Amino acid sequence: MKKMTLNGDNWQMEILGEADVYGVNGRKLSAKIPGSVYGNLREQGLMPDPYYGMNELEALRLMENDFRFWTVFPLTEDQLSADFLFLRFEGIDTLAKVYLNGRVLGETDNMHRVWEFSIEDTARVGENELVVEIASPTRFIAEENEKVFTGGSTDAMRGFPHLRKAHCMFGWDWGPRLPDAGIFREVSVLSGQKARIEEVYITQNWNAADSVDITFDIACGLFGDKDDYGDDNELRIALYDPDDDFERNISAEIRDNVRRIRHHACLGLWCGNNEMETQTLDGAWQPSVKQKCDYIKIFEYIIPKILEEEDPTTFYWPSSPSSGGNYDDPWNENRGDTHYWAVWHGNKPFTDYRNYYFRYMSEFGFQSFPCLKTVESFTAPEDRNIFSRVMEMHQRNVAANGKIMTYLSATYLYPTDFELLLYASQLLQADAIRYGIEHFRRHRGRCMGAVVWQLNDIWPVASWASIDYFGRWKALHYAEKRAFAPVMISCEEVGELSERPFCVAQPAPIEKSARLHVANETMEEVSGTVKWSLRKADGETILEGAREVSVDPLSGLWLDKMDFSDYDELEVYISYSFEQDGEIVSEGSSLFTAPKHFRFQDPKLSWRREGSSLLITAKAYAKSVEIAGVDGDVKLSDNFFDMNPGEKRVEILEGDAADFTLKSVYQIR
Repeated sequence: MKKMTLNGDNWQMEILGEADVYGVNGRKLSAKIPGSVYGNLREQGLMPDPYYGMNELEALRLMENDFRFWTVFPLTEDQLSADFLFLRFEGIDTLAKVYLNGRVLGETDNMHRVWEFSIEDTARVGENELVVEIASPTRFIAEENEKVFTGGSTDAMRGFPHLRKAHCMFGWDWGPRLPDAGIFREVSVLSGQKARIEEVYITQNWNAADSVDITFDIACGLFGDKDDYGDDNELRIALYDPDDDFERNISAEIRDNVRRIRHHACLGLWCGNNEMETQTLDGAWQPSVKQKCDYIKIFEYIIPKILEEEDPTTFYWPSSPSSGGNYDDPWNENRGDTHYWAVWHGNKPFTDYRNYYFRYMSEFGFQSFPCLKTVESFTAPEDRNIFSRVMEMHQRNVAANGKIMTYLSATYLYPTDFELLLYASQLLQADAIRYGIEHFRRHRGRCMGAVVWQLNDIWPVASWASIDYFGRWKALHYAEKRAFAPVMISCEEVGELSERPFCVAQPAPIEKSARLHVANETMEEVSGTVKWSLRKADGETILEGAREVSVDPLSGLWLDKMDFSDYDELEVYISYSFEQDGEIVSEGSSLFTAPKHFRFQDPKLSWRREGSSLLITAKAYAKSVEIAGVDGDVKLSDNFFDMNPGEKRVEILEGDAADFTLKSVYQIR
């Protein structure tokens, strides 16, 4: 088979309609494919950054128009005399009509599918004109929603479920309403003789640690349109009623994407949907009896049946969360997977995780603001207040800025400037998730996994992400690196946070204790030394201890509970580490009160540089030390860490800066 790509900057684009937002409608514009309307306009300086300020609103209006993309490409006599000649689109977004030399080849209505059109009867030797007309996605969903109301998320545009287009493009509680349009993946012409390999399915069967059998399952399409029984018109199997357009559409979508992804080594399981089983039961939308039955048909019959054919070796789970499907108690803590949002949506304290032992925690999270450099990318100085209109437009979870402030009031002193507030919000996020991860790892065997929502942002925004839009690591991502480390020490402390969360409570004695735990997620036994010390704010050691331990593979080890109830929770903290051969493998510290009440002393943080290393010095206990490049972004081996008095070496892994600033919780005042 021969493949000729039509990618490149030899395309043109035209915007058709009355919503002439940027004064370019009706003009013939150059275009690059793969590409999109927004992308091409941005590249040519014809529209402002849609992420800046409230420019999103103008960019959204642009999608009320229709769009045309076109190019001219040559074909040879050899290509036209081939047994097959296809035009292939890896991805069109979304409602398109495709023309070749003035004739309609077909229409597309699904962004997630591969589309192929036979062009033997339409193509010609020499130049061929290809035109793709794309209809307004916002007009379509509005019109369809007038016919059938679909419900859906209140964070997104009404009617979005009517269109097989990435739903987050219509807005979500972490994303903007920017439903772009275009040809976003490769376009090519395929030609050849007799047959082509349409798909290859590779499976592995491990016999031993160093032996594997690999099986290749190859599917071919046969052409030329003759055999002992007459003519073939490409061998394919029609599995579904051709009158059932939706079922046929999603079935093709599932096959396309399973074939695209099934070779990825990171693939753990296929999941049918996110939260639809629970939302059907809890009244988040009001499905009819037929819709409830259709849900079962799609996610517990159609999808698993296709997966049995396309990827039978990978496990399928119908929904997340679920106890196995069929609407059978999907919230059950002891079955299947769970989404837990009482910390955040439910305003519960971080210690609330410790009340649960979910078999598999597949979604939990907590929000924060991005750092000042990222906020500066979409704000003017006068916008830099978390309740300004621009900051609230870059916060898609309703009232979430107030929720961050509620948690902040329970944890830290009130920050005296905007940058400190952003910093404090990231510390809240890091601690909220750390509490969950550490608790679940301490109960390995019963709790068998934790997945944090979310990894990264699609635009500069306040969100649950641990990596912001520009790739900058928040405090959470460094905390996750420590908490998910293969060998990790943690502390289950008891103090005011759980025993007396409000200082106005009757001043009765409370428990102040600590119990250390070493988690080993490796395949080998781990041996080393657990060290701990109870210290004052200036770093002076009051008590200390050490113990040699061995931890079995894929397990954890609890140490004895230590009672510190006789000490003032406002004056002492515990630091701890796990060491091997004199090297610290994992370390941390815990307070017995909220940081806002602990009597921190100024750690007088300073830094010096040795090659690619930064050496950080503290004169007293320093909690959540942030290192930030003044004149450049840096990714570090560690950041937002706790320090006893002394020196800590941190490596610069990516980026560089000539000057650095240091912060700790002491500065939040």
